[in-house]
Amino acid sequence: MIFDFNTEITPALHQVGGKAKALIETNKAGFPVPEGIVLSVAFFEEWLTKIKSTVEWTTLLAESTKENCDKVFLMAEKMPLTTDQKKELDQHLTHLPGNVFSVRSSSPEEDLEGSSFAGMYETYLGVTRDQLERYIAKAFASCFDYRVMGYKKQNDISFDNTAIAIVVQRQIRSDVSGVAFSINPLNNSYDEVVINASYGLGEAIVSGLVTPDTYVVDKIAGGIIEKKIAKKEIGIRLTVTGGTKEEENANPSSQALSDEQIVELKDLVCRIEKHYGKPMDTEWAIQDGTLYLLQSRPITTHIPLFEEMQTEPGEKKELYMDFNLVTQGFSDPMSVLGIDIWAKMVFRGNGLARGKEGIAWAIHGRHYIILSHLMKVSPTMAKTISSHDTPTKQIFAHLNKKEFTQGKTPEALKGFSWKMLKYMLSLYGKSTFRGLLSSNLSLEAYREASSKVWTYLHETLEESEKSFENLVNESLDGFSDLIKEIGGVLLSAGLAKWKIQRMFKKHKEAKDLIVGLTMILPDNPVSEMNRQMLAIASFPEFIETKTWKDFEHRLKKQIYSDEFLNTYNEYLIRFGCRGVKEIDIAIPRISENIELVFNSLKQIDTEDNATLRVKKRSEDSYNQLLDLARKLGKEKKFVRLAKTYRDMIGYRDHPKYMYVVAVSLLRKKALQLGKKFTTNGQLESPEQIFHLSVSEVAKAEKDKKLDLLTLIEKNTAPYKKTENVKDWPRIIDSRGKIYRAIRESKEGEISGEPISPGLIKGRAKVLLSPMEKPLNKGEILVCRASEPSWAPVFINASGVVMEIGGPLQHGAIIAREYGLPCVSSVDCATKIIHDGDFIEVDGSNGVVRILESKKE
Repeated sequence: MIFDFNTEITPALHQVGGKAKALIETNKAGFPVPEGIVLSVAFFEEWLTKIKSTVEWTTLLAESTKENCDKVFLMAEKMPLTTDQKKELDQHLTHLPGNVFSVRSSSPEEDLEGSSFAGMYETYLGVTRDQLERYIAKAFASCFDYRVMGYKKQNDISFDNTAIAIVVQRQIRSDVSGVAFSINPLNNSYDEVVINASYGLGEAIVSGLVTPDTYVVDKIAGGIIEKKIAKKEIGIRLTVTGGTKEEENANPSSQALSDEQIVELKDLVCRIEKHYGKPMDTEWAIQDGTLYLLQSRPITTHIPLFEEMQTEPGEKKELYMDFNLVTQGFSDPMSVLGIDIWAKMVFRGNGLARGKEGIAWAIHGRHYIILSHLMKVSPTMAKTISSHDTPTKQIFAHLNKKEFTQGKTPEALKGFSWKMLKYMLSLYGKSTFRGLLSSNLSLEAYREASSKVWTYLHETLEESEKSFENLVNESLDGFSDLIKEIGGVLLSAGLAKWKIQRMFKKHKEAKDLIVGLTMILPDNPVSEMNRQMLAIASFPEFIETKTWKDFEHRLKKQIYSDEFLNTYNEYLIRFGCRGVKEIDIAIPRISENIELVFNSLKQIDTEDNATLRVKKRSEDSYNQLLDLARKLGKEKKFVRLAKTYRDMIGYRDHPKYMYVVAVSLLRKKALQLGKKFTTNGQLESPEQIFHLSVSEVAKAEKDKKLDLLTLIEKNTAPYKKTENVKDWPRIIDSRGKIYRAIRESKEGEISGEPISPGLIKGRAKVLLSPMEKPLNKGEILVCRASEPSWAPVFINASGVVMEIGGPLQHGAIIAREYGLPCVSSVDCATKIIHDGDFIEVDGSNGVVRILESKKE
């Protein structure tokens, strides 16, 4: 079956593929599409049947190597048209003007949202009528290309559905051509069109033969924001006899499009975007002053901001900072239940406006600070929050703040400063006074509060029959008590550190030595977890255990010694709650996966690791500072301050640890309810409970007939729209524009933020998750970010490079406690650095150098 572009009934995607369907749709909508026809998937059914019945096809299905793909490809490109195919093609060609055509593939799997086969299927330009049969077969064969098959395998797309349609279209003899994007692909701005243009056919741009002109146009005001005029020396043009040729352009450095043509093209792109209701990528051409649309497809790589967060074009924009990304180091969304509990904790008791009209907004698994609101009501607080790490600080410093602070203050934020002051005094006033009065009193008060919370969680909560909502509220009340008391502890630690720094302010060498005081801290959850893991891994009976199955068997049968079992059980009670993205209740805990526990323990080099090395380094730092203090006649003062600092600062992570303990135990309760709801037929699996909010769980506990699956479908719909986004930005505005830090680096260097001092050289190991692959002794860990669940990986590392995280982020704290040279805020580190690269990490100056690339 063959379809004309002006067919009355638009064919389905599976009949003609995405490219052809878009051409038919845009032609019918009145866009300037050159005339054409589509040889549908059904047209090639006989060819596909023949190919799929061959030994070559069976061999390819078994093993999709390049050799096997090439055999099928060569067979496909020699397929002759049958008599019926020729007859149908000739009938439709009589209505197609011109004697020269473009032949393009159009696969049902190509140009779809969520996938991109761009550049893999073949296009042939300048094909004459007598060459059509041969080039149709060649375009058909491209669906068996090794690149196509490899992409399908990588993305779990079945080979069984391999099919293709072919577009035959009047060839435009382009004077100028190119591509245009209805949003700016460089910064994600929804209000900017970006155009690439060069002389001749667009193939010169697609193939990388030339660097095209780039024009950025304001979609709202219509003005040209930016022009980059390139030297376009070569153009591809049609020959008289068919085919194409390369030739020099007469005026390579001139602007390819006039300003009027740029605006005309912008208008066309905006109309296409409006027609489809989504960002679009278009190919276009101009012949004799007439603009043509050659192709349009959805843009698959942009960040689709949630609709609730968007403002209308031309309205005052809002500015959002991803709070969890900046402070917790992960960009994946939290579960519906997880973000609800987290938000209740963050907002608890402060009485401040939240959501769209407030300062903080928990929405669809993400937690944002609305910087535009905060800059309006408290510029100082906005600056403080934005100083969490160097990239965020740099972005904030270069913002045009007036752009986001004009207009009225939201009603809910009036009197914000006074409300915040009252809240902070009520939260920290008592503990702050105690911290100024006595560091020991502060520590005792926090330990007492912590003990009460621990008792509640492990005795009351575990046995309680109260509703899930009540258990959440009681757990968070206990957490609030900890937050109130931690203020005095951290104030005492901060004062002690400040006094030590003042003591040695004339001694530059003391800066790195003071960092050494924070290594191997007493009462620090991460340090204690690592010490306990090292102790377990060092037991001879564990060293003799070879597999996790054997480990599981010995634990069940209690074959290990009492000493080992007691140590291991204590570890599970205290730290089995931890996990990757552990603040989310939906995330499985270490204690739920014995294989993970075993592998984590086995990774530890018990003879030579960071835990053992850092003890000596910490002692050396202390002794060198003590010697300096003696020379200054301040030995006793230093000893007292150092003890206070070390005793206190280890508690900085303790409230979060207690929150994770609470979330872990609440997870058990939630899964028990999930099983109950599943038995009632309200859920399909217990884990689906994590797609519900706390209030929805509460309603379900009271109403056995509540339709939970409909609620889940509604709750998870926004998640599905953004499930392909992997790298969320730190800061984005309400029109989708991403703001990035501007870094200046010397040649051969990658600049970041100095986190933990020291200089180390070694082979890089890039990890996207803590247990993805082993980190061998002496390797330098390169990761996007880290949290306490990464601590076992740090034990073998000799240095650390991270993309995300400031000095107070968990990965930074772990690195300092282990005495590992560490540089953070290194944008795209996991892409720039590869496994096996020999790199140098300068943690004192915040510089990473690639000394030898494995890829070269």
